[in-house]
Amino acid sequence: MLKIQVISNKKIIRSNDFSIRYAPYNSPMTFDMFDINIINLQDENIWKNNGSQANRINITNDLISLNALIKNNTKSKVVILMPMNYNMLFLYNKYDLAYEYQYNIKDRLDCFYEILRELITGIGRYQIIFENSRTKCEYSFFDSSFSFLNCDKIAVTKAEGSGRATTICLNERLYLTTLLMESTNCNFKDFIEAIGLADEKLEYPQWLIELERFDDVIQRDIIKNDIIKIEELKCEIERANEIINKNLNYKSILIENGERLISVVFDILQTLLMYDLSGFKDEKKEDFLIKLDNITFIGEIKGITSNVKSENISQLDVHYQSYLEKLQEDEKEEEIKALLIINSQRNKPLEVREPIHKKQVDLAIRNGSLIITTEKLLSLYEKFIANKIDTNRVIKLFTEQTGLFEFD
Repeated sequence: MLKIQVISNKKIIRSNDFSIRYAPYNSPMTFDMFDINIINLQDENIWKNNGSQANRINITNDLISLNALIKNNTKSKVVILMPMNYNMLFLYNKYDLAYEYQYNIKDRLDCFYEILRELITGIGRYQIIFENSRTKCEYSFFDSSFSFLNCDKIAVTKAEGSGRATTICLNERLYLTTLLMESTNCNFKDFIEAIGLADEKLEYPQWLIELERFDDVIQRDIIKNDIIKIEELKCEIERANEIINKNLNYKSILIENGERLISVVFDILQTLLMYDLSGFKDEKKEDFLIKLDNITFIGEIKGITSNVKSENISQLDVHYQSYLEKLQEDEKEEEIKALLIINSQRNKPLEVREPIHKKQVDLAIRNGSLIITTEKLLSLYEKFIANKIDTNRVIKLFTEQTGLFEFD
């Protein structure tokens, strides 16, 4: 009986003809344990991105990992189930509990290719077109939303009428199909037989497997040692992924706003200034108040889609003046510096963001405050953790600069 692993968050294939194991996208078993591995993209729920990118989905990192498994696969067949013409949703608004933007996959094939490229190396060589069609496989008819153009030489199944490819064989182990598997009228076994993967392997008895002949002992020792090495490498990969995810969290200050932005900026400021902000209470005034020996930093943290506006700087000055008045009432004196940490044009890549206008920089200079973009803050933090700058230097930079923060 063929052993099949289906990588999917939902059960789409029901068949008593095969031994089927399901695994989520983020934790599949090694492909070589199975005769066939099926990667399911026919799930509307995965065609979403909580972020602002239209060419990325929430499981993109899992697709990258699956791409590596496909490349390292040495024995089994891999079948990728391409999606139907689903709605792609992106930019999740946690306050409205809804996505702000959407598009049909057929209307943004450029974004579709970008998403697929993380899973399928070289997908750009194959032209995908929108075409609702039906394909006969043995005794079943399968629906699809897309076809492959000019792929006759590698076509395995073809749509009725147009004759265009609906399943193609990219190499001896990798298949792409646009045929919808989740249908009560279709027999999955018919599909497997139609693409030539239904040949069953001879089942060897256990006593024959355990019988040691030729160089079986040597080969089993090699396998045992290599398994140990693989486990060690898996640990290294896991540690590397943890670091990458931690770095991604810090990099998120380039796209975030609200509480998520404040949380990560707090983490960075605490490290840079060696200061504990856990006791800071948000009284709907300033976003942070950091009292050091010779200077007090009072600040506003903003994430906006526009460029920096005068009102952002003026709001910071309101907090500054309010705190100054409180000091005067308490007959206290402190050296105060107002900092505006701002993620402007957060929906744009860094390379297309416009510089902050001179008018806003001049206003900050007049107020004696400092505008720090999250891009510059991230660069400063990167230098700090690389031990190329220390806390005293950071304090000096924040204290002495006004206008727009510059750091080389």
